Amino acid sequence: MALTQLPCIVSVARPGSTVKALLLILVQLPFCFTALADNTTKSFTNDVIQPSCIDGLLTERATIERVTDGDTVVLADQRRVRLIGINAAELNAKNPQLKAAAQRATDKIREWLPRGEAVALSIGDEPFDRHGRVLAHVIRARDGLAVAQLLVQNGLAVQSAVAPTTRCATSFMKLEKQAKEANLGLWKIRDLMSISATELTSGKFGFKLVSGTVTSVKNRKRYTEFFLENQLQVKVRPKLAKQLSLQSLKGQTVEVRGWLGHEKNQPYLWLQHTANLSILENETRALSD
Repeated sequence: MALTQLPCIVSVARPGSTVKALLLILVQLPFCFTALADNTTKSFTNDVIQPSCIDGLLTERATIERVTDGDTVVLADQRRVRLIGINAAELNAKNPQLKAAAQRATDKIREWLPRGEAVALSIGDEPFDRHGRVLAHVIRARDGLAVAQLLVQNGLAVQSAVAPTTRCATSFMKLEKQAKEANLGLWKIRDLMSISATELTSGKFGFKLVSGTVTSVKNRKRYTEFFLENQLQVKVRPKLAKQLSLQSLKGQTVEVRGWLGHEKNQPYLWLQHTANLSILENETRALSD
């Protein structure tokens, strides 16, 4: 077994025993991180089985207690885990079709991860979200099934890259494209997931896919911004802005995704990754030349 970190190893030997008779008892407390043995984290070419993008992340063993919704699980030690890189429909959605989609995603995770199921948690580059949930890629220990990736591949969730936990964004984007082309799950009701920038009001919050024509691009001191339909302000941090040809977007119809906020009645969202921006005419990302 190759271990990346064992901060809580307890070594116990019986008095008078020889070196060969030493008993090593490894006590893994809930917050002790280890890498899984090779026979439980098989490497496959299929992205829904132990994707290579999580290589190098700190990993620990855990046990599932319950599933709360389509992107959150609770462990036996009562920690809540938010699946990295995806967003599922909300169980309290007002629209019945979105609510049904949320229930399907929840039921599918419960099928994959029943109570007592052993999993590997590959902890994100940022270990917690603002709600105190652990941010992790959840892999079923017995066969390497990657839960979030499989949800996206089946259209049960959409990719949602949030910096700095974006190392699997490209993998999620490819899987989402497959689901979209096959018109699976949420992509059958895409019109319910997306909203035009012209329809935004002060009451719109939460995760949204917003489309519209880029009407202006401006460089600010702390970020670059562009507007959709003179309505939605999209903020881009300098490091990400360098990867994009933002000025070339002016006049093009694009779709952005992320969590909506409001400041002085101005709706805005932060663009977190290139995967969260697409040009609708050909569904390609606006990468720099």
